[in-house]
Amino acid sequence: MQSCLTRSVYIPSYFDFVRLRNYFKKEELNFTHICEYTQKSGVSRARHFFLQGEKQFLLFTERFHFYKRYTIKGIRNLIFYELPTYPHFYSEICNMLRATNRGEEATWTCTVLYSKYDAQRLAAVVGVERAAQMLRSKKNVHLFITGEK
Repeated sequence: MQSCLTRSVYIPSYFDFVRLRNYFKKEELNFTHICEYTQKSGVSRARHFFLQGEKQFLLFTERFHFYKRYTIKGIRNLIFYELPTYPHFYSEICNMLRATNRGEEATWTCTVLYSKYDAQRLAAVVGVERAAQMLRSKKNVHLFITGEK
């Protein structure tokens, strides 16, 4: 059965991936992980456990996406630990949110962590004007609703 608590964390840096993986292990969180070094059987196992809702979190690296291009099904909450190095990865990863819609009303969220030091990456994803507006804003949270106008 699909758990609505499945969260996927996209991590561009392998060093941050190792740090988060070790933190999740230390805190004994229900998670699985895949990276560019994970063998094919490990990737299949992790994807299966995540899709079935047996694992609440899936950590995966940018390099895994770059080299393997697997579609991760079952993501309900997508978290970008940092903005992607390649701007088009943002939309590619976000499009995985709709990969498992079995007819039910789907509620997905995408959260991106960024700071003023990520201005260049932010501008590459949302555009220069919107990035400048977001960085100047006093708000801590910005909401984007995508879809047809």
